[in-house]
Amino acid sequence: MSAQRKIFIALSILVVGALAYWMWPAQKADTTGGKAGRGGQATSVTTAVARIADLPIRLRSIGWVEPVQRVSVSTRLNSQIAEQHVVEGQIVKKDELLFKLDDREVRAAIARDTANLARDRATLARAQADLRRGQDLVAKGFLSKQVLDQRTADAKTAQATVDADQAALNADRVQLTYTEIHAPIAGRAGAVSITPGNLVRTSDTAPLVTITQMAPVWVSFTLPERDLATLRAAMSKPGGKGPETRAMLADDKQPRATGRVTFLDSAVDQSTGTIAVKATMPNANQELWPGQYVNVEVDVGVRPHAVIIPTVALQSGQNGQYVYLIGPDSKAIARQVQVAGSDGELSAISTGLAAGDQVVIEGQQRLTDGARVKAVPAGAKTQQQAPEGSGHGGRSAARAARG
Repeated sequence: MSAQRKIFIALSILVVGALAYWMWPAQKADTTGGKAGRGGQATSVTTAVARIADLPIRLRSIGWVEPVQRVSVSTRLNSQIAEQHVVEGQIVKKDELLFKLDDREVRAAIARDTANLARDRATLARAQADLRRGQDLVAKGFLSKQVLDQRTADAKTAQATVDADQAALNADRVQLTYTEIHAPIAGRAGAVSITPGNLVRTSDTAPLVTITQMAPVWVSFTLPERDLATLRAAMSKPGGKGPETRAMLADDKQPRATGRVTFLDSAVDQSTGTIAVKATMPNANQELWPGQYVNVEVDVGVRPHAVIIPTVALQSGQNGQYVYLIGPDSKAIARQVQVAGSDGELSAISTGLAAGDQVVIEGQQRLTDGARVKAVPAGAKTQQQAPEGSGHGGRSAARAARG
């Protein structure tokens, strides 16, 4: 190996050693920073106090709006549309006139059958008069029984002809009613597919218009099989009314409509493990629209005197859910808890916590069991002091903690 190469290697070793010696104090200083440990610097966290309160028990799902009635209006007569009285999107009342068909042919048939009826009634009157005279003559012995039988048959035939004429006239009058198409239900009219001047037939598959009932409506949704017993218990309460149900759109803070559960399917769907449910909503202001997807909440009861904490305090680990408590020595304590139920921003704890315990709702990601902390109650923390990354979830937790 050349002398120059040996000198280069020696200098490289010296430079590396100097850099390592210079950086060692900074690395040593970092061991007390970063994620707070048992002997590290105190970490600021936001806390909330566990309290005793009643927690509503709510079942949540995603549902869709269905009309109670939807009718496809079609013609019952082969004819031509003469008048259109409905406009697309119009709110119509029950029995309101929608279309009028050309009725000239039907009216001609009514006139013809009316004339036939009058003619055959005259024939019937003559046959009945002949029968009466024949009965008198037979009684006096001036007419044979055979002739009387013929006159009796003629009278009955004339009566049958009159009855047939009357039935044909009644059928014509029914056909005349078909020339005016009225709304069978109240609701909103959809698209009008046929306009005046077009021929319509009873064999047409496309309806003239579809009318959808807008109030009340059904909100249909499914619930897991595990919620079936809870829902059935809520529906069997005295009073005969199903549990209160609310429907909201994705970004709603308040429900668009409130109703009650009125239908529970007779069987669980084995392929999905869910049960079909329907709630009836008055929908007087037509806030809900058929076919629309909504968030559904069903009130099935109340969990009384529960230990309540903000849901954001809950953490998940290998052994289940836990929270960080603030001990009397201002150190964090990781405590396993059993969650009895949750309702949005609040959760009820069945085991692991007691009223008055301080739980961490912001800053858990920087804690370990036994870490020193500086607790700031949620009500005392302003929005400007919120730690970076707390976002809307932190503000929601603060609101929940204040109760």
